[in-house]
Amino acid sequence: MINDIVKGIGKAIRDEFGSDYNIHTEEVKQGLKEPCFFISVLNPQYEQVLGKRYLISCNCMVQYITEGGREECNDVAERLFDCLEIITVSGDIVRGTNMSFEVVDGILNFNVSYKIYVYKITDKINMEELKQIREV
Repeated sequence: MINDIVKGIGKAIRDEFGSDYNIHTEEVKQGLKEPCFFISVLNPQYEQVLGKRYLISCNCMVQYITEGGREECNDVAERLFDCLEIITVSGDIVRGTNMSFEVVDGILNFNVSYKIYVYKITDKINMEELKQIREV
């Protein structure tokens, strides 16, 4: 489910900014082409709510790296507020909360949180077959 959230964020960014921007989810060791986005997940949490129902809380950071200045980072942050407010995860609509950003050393750090309820399905058979014999 965590990877599905990352894919949903990536799709929302691609839809908003187009294909001119690279979107990375892994570290790039060489040949970084700017401007680009990095998506990372910070401290995902699974909490059992009731029975087989779980709440996944996923704090994500989107970093925007560019040679442009603070003004460009602020413009990109405003667009990220809009495009990451609602994303699609595995066909379901999920709302982003706790959105904030800061620019540090020319890099935009945009934070957003998503909460998703999931139901774990198990293949375990709870009961065996019951045979009833009646005598009259």
